Amino acid sequence: MKSKRKTASELVAELQANPEYVQRSLRQQQESAQSNAAFQAAARPVIEAINKTSVLTLNSAYAIGDAAARYPQIADILVEHLQRAYPESVTKTIAHALAIPQARRFWETLLRLFMNHPDGPVPNRTKFGIGCALAASADASVLADVLSIMRDPRHGANRGVFLKFLAESLSPQAQAAFEEAGHDPEFAKEVRFLKRIRQRKWRRGSDRTRQP
Repeated sequence: MKSKRKTASELVAELQANPEYVQRSLRQQQESAQSNAAFQAAARPVIEAINKTSVLTLNSAYAIGDAAARYPQIADILVEHLQRAYPESVTKTIAHALAIPQARRFWETLLRLFMNHPDGPVPNRTKFGIGCALAASADASVLADVLSIMRDPRHGANRGVFLKFLAESLSPQAQAAFEEAGHDPEFAKEVRFLKRIRQRKWRRGSDRTRQP
């Protein structure tokens, strides 16, 4: 005889009746609340600096993430604070917020921060974020810098942020670097994915060209 499958409400009730589960859940909630409070407090100087501009008013550190995309004029403030001593949770947030085309005028500063930031065994959250800012603002004029980063294994997995830029570039050098990245087990899967996207775009463009 098959056992009756428990409903979701029954499973929840069973878990809530388990003292260990309740204690673990409460502990996780407390830790999450403490982490959030620490993040908000640490990011307060950035929020205050942005709010002083009268361009917009932020009430939460989480709002920093897409603020520059909507108000690129605050990028100067973000770049300034990116160079200050903040916890990684804050610097990572600032760096990702700068992933906009308008960050191009800060290229030299962002490049220096990227090059000098330690890597670690996995993509470093702050360095990866700075790389996102560089990749979002990269153009043909800085191709040499991107190629230099891609050829330097010290930057590890953080180099992956530039694959999309290389895939879309018309430069033979960029395409050669993109193909080379495809032979690296760390980037092979993403390179194959970007190639499929590129092929779809070419097909759609070819179909539109053939239409009478």
